[in-house]
Amino acid sequence: MIDGQPDRDLIIENASEGGFGLHCTLPVEIGDQLVLSVAQIGVFPCRLAWKSEDRCGVQFLREEGHLSAGQISGLSDALLDF
Repeated sequence: MIDGQPDRDLIIENASEGGFGLHCTLPVEIGDQLVLSVAQIGVFPCRLAWKSEDRCGVQFLREEGHLSAGQISGLSDALLDF
């Protein structure tokens, strides 16, 4: 979710404890904050860490209330199912 922008589908190429590598194009600049919603796993407040033509990386924001241990576990389990 990006303020003022329509929702878009993204492909998670890789995931770590610190963030996602995505296959997509996003209309945001490095350092901008956005919210990723992953069906049946959770909502992930993020910051755009880097981007290229069709790929980007986002870093999870870890303020209190963001990216709980349950979300990390659920994400790991869901990605193993792919």
